Amino acid sequence: MLQPRRVKRPVPTLGILGGGQLAKMTAAAAAPLGCEIVVLERQDEFPAQSLDTLALIGDWNDPAWTRQLAARADVVDRKST
Repeated sequence: MLQPRRVKRPVPTLGILGGGQLAKMTAAAAAPLGCEIVVLERQDEFPAQSLDTLALIGDWNDPAWTRQLAARADVVDRKST
């Protein structure tokens, strides 16, 4: 009898602009799906910090920082104002 073959899939990475409460709720929903979370936040401490895989501390209005986030993520979501 043939055994099903398990295919290893790459781990998806979700990038989030802003690390507030909405980012924390988004990260909490994505983590059980196997996603890694990368957050770009302006401050060293933020609500989503407990759930992120990587934190980038910088200004999300600066294109250089948003490019860094985009380079590390498969998809980017904005949770900042």
